[in-house]
Amino acid sequence: MSRALRVLVVDDDVDSCDLIELVLQSHNIETQSAFSVTQALDKFIDFQPDVVVSDIAMPEEDGYSLLRKIRVLEAMQGRIVHAIAITALVDEKLTALSSGFQKFLPKPFDLDELLVAILSLVGKHRLPVCLIG
Repeated sequence: MSRALRVLVVDDDVDSCDLIELVLQSHNIETQSAFSVTQALDKFIDFQPDVVVSDIAMPEEDGYSLLRKIRVLEAMQGRIVHAIAITALVDEKLTALSSGFQKFLPKPFDLDELLVAILSLVGKHRLPVCLIG
């Protein structure tokens, strides 16, 4: 049996991370949160997520910096990780997508929309059991 779908949520807003985690966990998705790029990279290595959901505008280092570093790590690990950008900076969509994020959601976003975006990236073979059917 394959392991559960894993999502790493990265945002300097703790409440946003908590809410996203709560919704994803209610759908049998394993989650971890990080509140900075440094913390996210540490968790990325240990947790080995299938999807990273990251805010773009964070202090010190932004979501673009995080994604560049994740792409180096995933190449070293020989695997592919999907990435979704979330941000209040609505004019960042083209930049986010051209930087390697596969999906872009402007804040505030509907949590069901985030769930659909995650599941569309991982494919039906990785859907949590409660969502198949």
